[in-house]
Amino acid sequence: MSFKRILIFLLLHICQVLAQLEIPETILYVKEGANQRIRCNIPGSKKLLRVSTEDQILFVKIKGSKTTQVGTGSDSWSLVDDTTDDFSINLELISMSPEKALIVSCDNDSGDTIKYDIRLQKEPSLGFTDDSTYPLLEFSLLKLSCSANDGVPKPKISWEFSSGRTFNTSLSQASPESIKSTMTAGMTREDNGVGVKCIVRQNNEVVKTKDFGMLDVQFKPTKEDIQFSTKPSLAHGEKLTAQCTVNANPPAAVSYEIAYKASDHWQALDLNEPFSYEMHDLAKVRCVATVGDYRVESNFDMISMLKKPTTTTTTTTTTTRPSTARPSSSTVGERIRSAEVSTDAGVTSATPEEVETDSANLEVAKAGPRGIILSIIAKDEPNALFNIKTVQNSQQEKTLQAGPENEDPDKPY
Repeated sequence: MSFKRILIFLLLHICQVLAQLEIPETILYVKEGANQRIRCNIPGSKKLLRVSTEDQILFVKIKGSKTTQVGTGSDSWSLVDDTTDDFSINLELISMSPEKALIVSCDNDSGDTIKYDIRLQKEPSLGFTDDSTYPLLEFSLLKLSCSANDGVPKPKISWEFSSGRTFNTSLSQASPESIKSTMTAGMTREDNGVGVKCIVRQNNEVVKTKDFGMLDVQFKPTKEDIQFSTKPSLAHGEKLTAQCTVNANPPAAVSYEIAYKASDHWQALDLNEPFSYEMHDLAKVRCVATVGDYRVESNFDMISMLKKPTTTTTTTTTTTRPSTARPSSSTVGERIRSAEVSTDAGVTSATPEEVETDSANLEVAKAGPRGIILSIIAKDEPNALFNIKTVQNSQQEKTLQAGPENEDPDKPY
């Protein structure tokens, strides 16, 4: 009996013993057309490794030699990377039946065994439904479902939501290979813009991802959804600066209204209109959000206007008084001479009062701009003319006595 036959006999005996033991299985799913490899390498093996099916031994390897094909049921496998230095059996699956799993085991001369349950993976048929009512309004019901049928191994379904949101989901199973997952949720404005995905996995790999897109939840704004602010005080002639943001879907149209002074009558406001103290001081301004026929107003801001600066205009009034021309000496002389004309010649004589007045004016004219009148000409004073001359001469004498060096040309006498 050859050495090889003896080893085979021993291995068969070991197989009978191991068959009576509970050996854990490693299940491997192989995609159709994909290359699946197994490596028979058990730590602690001394001299021998063996690969077999439930019916027969397929391959045997003695340490320090190459792998030997023994059984006839090895058509589904091919040897790869077989060397004398590597104490392992490396096999690649060539073909297998979809209806039946392929079970092989790897054992050694110490009684250690690894069992492989190799099955052909079958992808499920997928279905995705959306039973929601659109447009998706606030407080309406969202209902989405994903199904996976006839998959081997049995697929798993999960949901992913963006923005950290979570929703309730339920799972139903029509058969061992068919499952259906349904998500239902009442919509709120916080759900607007949340992304929803259904993910189908099989054999720990993603088979299909269904992206339902971003939720478009429509909702009307409330007073709390309006953020409104203005510049609290304005100078005369300044335009109002206002900011108004509204949380709404679809976006709301924004406009502004004003109520003057203590009035409660609101009217449209043009932000390009300059404000004035007289009209806009203590006026109330608010923002209006409109979606279709629906509208909502914000709380109002009261505007304080700075008073218009007062401009003081200085007006100079000049009063022009009629001036009486100072009579020249020739004019006065003529009038005096006319007073001396005899009435016998047919010339009318001037009255004594006119003669005295004209004589005084003549002397003043002779005195020049520095003459000072110190006497009042009286009607009954025959020496009035003499007094004027005396005073005028006295002033001139004082001037001469003072000397020319002390004379101030601009000082009146």
